[in-house]
Amino acid sequence: MKDKHIYESNLLAFKFGLIIQSFELLATFLYGSDRVGFLTTAVMAVLQGIILVASIVFFALYKKRTRGQYLMMACMILSYLVVMLGSVHVTYMWAFGPSILILVLLYADTRLTFMTSIGVLAINILYVPLFFTYSVEVEDRTFAVITDAVFALLLSLMAIFYVRLNSRQNSETIDEIEAAAAKQQEDAEVIRNISTQIGEKLEVANTAMEALAEKVTDSAEASSQISTAITNTAEAIQTQTQMNSSITSSLEDIAHQSRAMRRNAGEVTDNINEGNNLVKTLNAKSKETSVINSETAVMTTNLQESAGTVKEIVDTILSISGQTNLLALNASIVLFVTLHAS
Repeated sequence: MKDKHIYESNLLAFKFGLIIQSFELLATFLYGSDRVGFLTTAVMAVLQGIILVASIVFFALYKKRTRGQYLMMACMILSYLVVMLGSVHVTYMWAFGPSILILVLLYADTRLTFMTSIGVLAINILYVPLFFTYSVEVEDRTFAVITDAVFALLLSLMAIFYVRLNSRQNSETIDEIEAAAAKQQEDAEVIRNISTQIGEKLEVANTAMEALAEKVTDSAEASSQISTAITNTAEAIQTQTQMNSSITSSLEDIAHQSRAMRRNAGEVTDNINEGNNLVKTLNAKSKETSVINSETAVMTTNLQESAGTVKEIVDTILSISGQTNLLALNASIVLFVTLHAS
């Protein structure tokens, strides 16, 4: 970017310099007939031609370098010096000086502007004694020449002050731009750090999401296992229900059997009671027959023995009846407990 700016400034200064030098060369020939001084028109034309060619060569060689600025402005000062030395009789030639001062402002270079201003001012100051020495219009143009020199001095000072002010303002602007750039750099660094932190947080969040996904997957697998276990449990409960139903049916059957056994036990008890009554009757009959007929003692004895046998049988029957009643009672208790437990 800097080389581009230097090239653009040199190109513009070169174009305006060619215009100024062309007008200087034209003025040399226009005012050649009344020329006074120690330079002839031919010498001035040759010198101006050489300076013009030098300007072209310097621009071609150094158009992208700062050195080209100094060399081209030096050519402009030399060309202006030739005009002022050879045109003592024409006071209007000082007007090329302000043109050079305006031209040097294109570069915005304090040092170059100072050197050019000193050169223009020195040439105008040098012109004053030459005018009083060679001019034939001293009395008529004295105040004009002095005024021109003072005006050249003011223009030179204005050019120097302007460039210095512009340079300082540019420097301040550059400082502000650099400060703003530094601030932007700091902001960019802060943003970069924040972005880095956000990236880290996102990575942590991504890791957490992956862990959560794994946990969700594990939970889904566990849920599937629980579902399978619940299904198995439901099947087991269904099986247990069926078994309970079977047990209930068996208990109902047992209850029916117990009731039947209890009825049978009652019938057996009635039979035993009837047998006991019959035994009692037989005993009575035996006693009566023993008194009436002793002959029947043997028979009676036999009958008594038979009665003893019957008694044993009865006792056995009574024992069986007691056991049957106990079983019936136990079955009733089991059925009662089962029904209440259900």
